[in-house]
Amino acid sequence: MIKINECVLARTAYGVDGFLKDRLKKIVFAGRSNVGKSSMINSLLNRRSLAQVSSTPGKTRSVNYYLINGSFYLVDLPGYGFAKVRDEEKQKWSLLMEEFFSREKYVTLLGLLIDSQVGPTPFDENMLGAASLYKLPTLLIATKCDKLNNDEKKQRSRRWEGETGVPVLPYSSKSGEGRRELWQTIENILEDRNP
Repeated sequence: MIKINECVLARTAYGVDGFLKDRLKKIVFAGRSNVGKSSMINSLLNRRSLAQVSSTPGKTRSVNYYLINGSFYLVDLPGYGFAKVRDEEKQKWSLLMEEFFSREKYVTLLGLLIDSQVGPTPFDENMLGAASLYKLPTLLIATKCDKLNNDEKKQRSRRWEGETGVPVLPYSSKSGEGRRELWQTIENILEDRNP
């Protein structure tokens, strides 16, 4: 597993002009609002509050770049699909993500977070479509899996893999389940996909 010697919030981009233009590889996390993206990133990095966790869905409105060991980025994209956010904001976020994927050439993995109690939503299916369009290696990360028993996790993972054609990894920010496996996936893909 990758040893984290250093992780810093390197850039917060609210628009295209803020996107990083270096050649470092990027592991990108996307998902609907309130799916637990910030909690997962903090859990993955073993930090309490590097990524800001909010009780208000739709809080993340920027593309956040976390530089790991000075060698690659974890990128947190704005959450999507939250009904109480104004349509104008939803459109702005959608365009921001489209610009990100169309411009960014060094995405080595898209981790698409889904709620393990809900499964993929139509918004997630749209993101899977974008991943397919841009030919991005993709992993479904089923968050909050501590709320399910082992049989439920296995059954749902098999079903969602069958429906989407994308591997599923159950993950719990509370218990740490899936953390080692996610780091192993990240390590493997960083080694396998050289720009």
